[in-house]
Amino acid sequence: RTLAASGKSSAMVDSGSHNFCRKLQDLNPSTISIQSLSKWMLFNYKGAASLVRTWYKEFLNLKPERKLVFLYLANDVMQQSRKKGRDFINEWQKVLPGVYHDIFKTCGNIPKTVQESGRLCSIWQDRGMFEGNFITQLHEALNGTYQPPPAEDTTPASTPRPRAPSSGTDSTIPTSVASLGEVLVRLGEHMRESEKLSAQIAALPPHFFTPPADSEPAPPDLNPDDVEMASQMVGAERQVLEDCRRELQAAMGKVKELLTNQLQQATDNDAKLKENEARAQALAQLRERLGPAHLHFKPAGGSAPPPPLADSDDEEAEPGSKRQKIDDPSPA
Repeated sequence: RTLAASGKSSAMVDSGSHNFCRKLQDLNPSTISIQSLSKWMLFNYKGAASLVRTWYKEFLNLKPERKLVFLYLANDVMQQSRKKGRDFINEWQKVLPGVYHDIFKTCGNIPKTVQESGRLCSIWQDRGMFEGNFITQLHEALNGTYQPPPAEDTTPASTPRPRAPSSGTDSTIPTSVASLGEVLVRLGEHMRESEKLSAQIAALPPHFFTPPADSEPAPPDLNPDDVEMASQMVGAERQVLEDCRRELQAAMGKVKELLTNQLQQATDNDAKLKENEARAQALAQLRERLGPAHLHFKPAGGSAPPPPLADSDDEEAEPGSKRQKIDDPSPA
């Protein structure tokens, strides 16, 4: 079987929501940025449902000025995915009415976003990506005359919140240590992803990376789909390696911050230790001057300690004595 077929059955790039969210956060309006992330999504087309759900959750929580670039990304993925099937198109069809209604609510003061959203509807209709009644529904949502049912889950899919420490866990971990841990977790994810891709690329035919000279024709048995799949693998590997480099730089920055904090704490601790030693030495000299006869604690002012309370076994007072009259609470 061909490399393309084996590639479909092999483990692809991790499409977890956490990793995808980071890529969405880095998305910018440039053509290179949109096409790069679009290729990554196409490479992970088996996770289309999960990717589109994450895209939708992030879209609803964007600032209005960033919504259009997300729509451009959706358009590019749907356009490029048609030759692989309708997986992405079907998934976006579920959320696009909510997307267009959200644009109506949040982007009314951004004419370009509204105009471009309408233009994309026309493109999708001209290319037969959606039926006419669905395009009409999108226009109505964009104009505010159609309100789609609320989505079942619109919780932001951004970076997972750290779990609260349990009752038996020390919650006084320094911030620098906690943030370093988060960076190392992300770095580990990227490193595992890189290892998967490296293994897949290592299994590719060697002649893929030693193209023939200009005068030599391409091998007759070369499958264009295999070359395209290999190109996507190499592109995905480059993006993952760039993610690793970014996280490594962040980790080194966190380590430097942590070491700086620890060095300052060590300096402060040494100063307190010297102060403690000076106090102990002064007290030792003072005790030596006082001598052993004055080492017992005396109340302030040098007054004698109060007399002990009378024991309960004391002899009883004689009948009719003054003490009996004071101690006896009974009426006469």
